[in-house]
Parts: sequence; structure tokens; C-alpha cells
Amino acid sequence: GEISKNGEDSDEGWLNLVLETNDDDKRINNASATAIVNTGALMARWTNDYWRATAHRVITHPALMAEHRYSIACFVDPDAGALVD
Repeated sequence: GEISKNGEDSDEGWLNLVLETNDDDKRINNASATAIVNTGALMARWTNDYWRATAHRVITHPALMAEHRYSIACFVDPDAGALVD
């Protein structure tokens, strides 16, 4: 079975972009790298829940636990003082 490293959650902001790769594929521009886009609670509010906040968690197969995984995350949010209607 798979192992969950963290509990499920969703992000508060607009978008969360994640690019990840593992030990066998360290080149980010390689086609086998994975790109993940998670929408956040702010996107859900702006679209009246048309785009919902993506619930997600990190899971790993036990056979892959010895490998390193590399991730680049970019959280896209408005300024802290921005008015959100």
C-alpha cells in the first residue's frame, strides 16, 4: 500500500503550482517531470465554487521511500492588503 506523509489539506490562496521530479530525473525541463496545479480557497470564492479548492496530500509507495523527491512550489496569491469581494 501507499504511505501518506501528511494529512489532506487545501490551500487558502488562488493557485499553487508544483513541479516535481525524483532521483532518476533531475532535469526540470525533462518531459517525465510532473506539473501539478492546485486551486485554492480564494479561487473558489472568486468563482462561486465553480473552481473548488483542491484537496490534496503527499503519498508515497514504500518502495520509493529511499529515493529523493525534488519539488518546486509556487503559491500565487494577491497582496495581503488586497480587498477580496
